[in-house]
Amino acid sequence: RAVDPQISVLSAARLADHHRNGPDMWIVGMLAKLSIASGIVALFLAGLGIYGVKGYMVASRTPEIGIRMALGATSRGVLAMVLCDGAVLTIVGLAVGMSVALTVTRFVRSVLCGVDPIDPLSITATVILLAGTSLLASYVPARRAAKIDPMVALRCE
Repeated sequence: RAVDPQISVLSAARLADHHRNGPDMWIVGMLAKLSIASGIVALFLAGLGIYGVKGYMVASRTPEIGIRMALGATSRGVLAMVLCDGAVLTIVGLAVGMSVALTVTRFVRSVLCGVDPIDPLSITATVILLAGTSLLASYVPARRAAKIDPMVALRCE
């Protein structure tokens, strides 16, 4: 208006605001939301899978666990045994997953806008979240294994 008062100004925005609200950033934001949603679904399915595998392991080892308890194993010892098996699988899975994730970051780097793909805080939070999910999914079958009555377990065979 200072240059030519006859030109009508409908809207004024900075170039940075125009870029931030543009279609390219909308697509990137939508992809980020889809990635978060698929990550939550993947975390749920991973926890469900671990629960299923550990539940099957406890069910198939019921006679063995019953014999251990009949020979003097405590509920705490059985709980620790099942949780240790789950922890070993969790550590191996996290190690393989981290190596694959760090390899894939080379390809993902071009898609990210101003974000470093190797962020120690995000990686640490992800590892803690996955380890917690795995231990929680292993805890329920481990608690069930600790409550096995030796006589009932020995009669199953």
